[in-house]
Amino acid sequence: MSIKSARLVVSSVLAFTASLLLLAVLSQPAHAARTVTITGNAYAFIFAGNKDRLEGARIGIAEMPGLTTTAGPNGAYALEVPDDTTITPYAEFEGYYPTHHQTFHTSGEDLRQVNFQMPALTTYNLLAGYVQAGLNQDGSLTDCGIVSTFFQKEGRSFNDFDDFHDFRPHGVEGSTAVATPAAGRQFYFNHRVLPDPEQPSSSRDGGVLWVDVESGVYEIKGSSDTTRHASFVATCEPGRLVNANPPWGLVELAGNEAINPAVLPDTKLNAHLLASRVVRKNGKRRILNLRFLTTESATAAVRLRQVRTNRRNRKVKRQVRKTITLQAGRSDATIAVPRGFKGGRASLQVVLTDTAGNSRTASSGMMVPHPRR
Repeated sequence: MSIKSARLVVSSVLAFTASLLLLAVLSQPAHAARTVTITGNAYAFIFAGNKDRLEGARIGIAEMPGLTTTAGPNGAYALEVPDDTTITPYAEFEGYYPTHHQTFHTSGEDLRQVNFQMPALTTYNLLAGYVQAGLNQDGSLTDCGIVSTFFQKEGRSFNDFDDFHDFRPHGVEGSTAVATPAAGRQFYFNHRVLPDPEQPSSSRDGGVLWVDVESGVYEIKGSSDTTRHASFVATCEPGRLVNANPPWGLVELAGNEAINPAVLPDTKLNAHLLASRVVRKNGKRRILNLRFLTTESATAAVRLRQVRTNRRNRKVKRQVRKTITLQAGRSDATIAVPRGFKGGRASLQVVLTDTAGNSRTASSGMMVPHPRR
């Protein structure tokens, strides 16, 4: 066999192998995506002697309507969620104000002790009135509230919820927090567990609160001369109370401990354009076929463009645009190519963007079949 023939055989084998690998990826069903499990407990905000555990609380994910579970004895729950996905867990229980947790981006590991410390409505009304938070007629927050705790690292080592619950006081004194972008009005809780406008930094209670926060996504960072704290992301909407509950939120870090990647903002786009081609359909129509593979919700802004020179030596531009909504998994989309497109080369641009704003642009040239009359 000649060297040229050998190279041709190797090239053919590699191309065939690559085709098989691509086919294997595309044949995977959407439900085969990895999942992680979040676990924790729902319990009453400890105020005025209330130490109730909220068995029967409804736990869900704000970004995934219908994905819910019910807390069992001691307020314990477990919920399976997609991996590599942005999630904001929440809890609801009769007689208590609905409470959202911080926003996580799952990163291959189960999330433990995602606890919900929920204020009874009497406690909520007292604290809302104390800080003069804006309220609707039904008593819900006009805007949004964010609360967290500068929590001592020693409280993270408890595997038994009762031991964790009884670890009080648990705050780190002398720490401060900053929200980016700036968020509403800020208070630190004093030693009587009350938000105090005269309190310059955290007390042994450890609590910090923002009220009248506008809708948006906020990154909260804590600092101190003597301790390091984890940061967290809070997603605000009107009426929402976000409690980045211990041992998450502004928890104290040990030594040079790195921040858990699940609490950091999502900076990775997990959406791909796998294939694109203009084909003729039913003899006359020309269709742009697109194939995508994503592990998160995203959008694809598609532009097919053609620039040609006419008989008068003038450039004539033709283009078609469409924005496509993508769900996790493999998906196909089609776009009709207008008759104004001539046969020949065209340029394709696809801008993929996820819900966190991460974006990537894919550009390529392609051939458009000649129109048929």
